[in-house]
Amino acid sequence: MRKSEPTSRVFKAFRELERSDHRSVIRFVENYQREIRNLEFEEYFELQLNYAYALFEIGDSHRFLRCVDKLLEESIQHNVKYYYNEDIFAKLLFKKGACHYRMRQWKKAQHVFSELLKMYPSDSLYQTMLQKSWIQDRPTFVYRFTGVGILMLFIALACLSIYLITYSLLENTAGQMLLQYFWKGTILAAFTLSFTGEGWHRVKCWWKTRQIIQNAENKTLL
Repeated sequence: MRKSEPTSRVFKAFRELERSDHRSVIRFVENYQREIRNLEFEEYFELQLNYAYALFEIGDSHRFLRCVDKLLEESIQHNVKYYYNEDIFAKLLFKKGACHYRMRQWKKAQHVFSELLKMYPSDSLYQTMLQKSWIQDRPTFVYRFTGVGILMLFIALACLSIYLITYSLLENTAGQMLLQYFWKGTILAAFTLSFTGEGWHRVKCWWKTRQIIQNAENKTLL
């Protein structure tokens, strides 16, 4: 869908705005809401679409999310898939997912990016955003591993302090060797625990993403 020539006074005035001036676009649409609701669908849709884009660009995720679902619904009702040669449905969905990500709503972001990846399994951006959403939504075991690792690190530092304080008293003794092995081993175990929890979580996120891609590709081949 693409409107060749503006017909209404409001739409003509809108076309004169600089689209990169996002706050001007927002003010214009909000000031002419009544007139915009009475426009032909093509002009109405373009105004609301640019309004949503402007909200997204200035980082107003709350207001963007309030209007994006209506735009998605209207694009389906009026069979608007491509707008100015862009897949408008996918573009709006991506921005919706990005807003949920900005707001740290990991589960909602995962849902949106999963749907996008099912539609376009080869898209590297959708893959990356889905993985990042899963990575940020860390399960309890990752924090437990990290917590235990930090505790062990403090224990190792305490042992190292004792080792340094008593170095001259315990020089070349079995006690000194035991302390030395203990603090070194504890530090190694602390870092191993921390990295194991985070690493396993990231591998699981990668694997889940690959599963969605493979399922989508298999459906495409059927």
